[in-house]
Amino acid sequence: MDLCSDVKVPGTCSASGSCVANQGQSGFTCPGCNGVCLQCTIFGGIQLKYCLAF
Repeated sequence: MDLCSDVKVPGTCSASGSCVANQGQSGFTCPGCNGVCLQCTIFGGIQLKYCLAF
């Protein structure tokens, strides 16, 4: 089961710690991560930001 009901910012974390969105959306900060970053909505409105390191 997917935790995210609405993925708003899929992208990758750069070495500088910024989430670089795949489709022109504004990203967010993901310090210490060089991998995949996501911002999504869970449980009908809670915003969740997380990063999956490679």
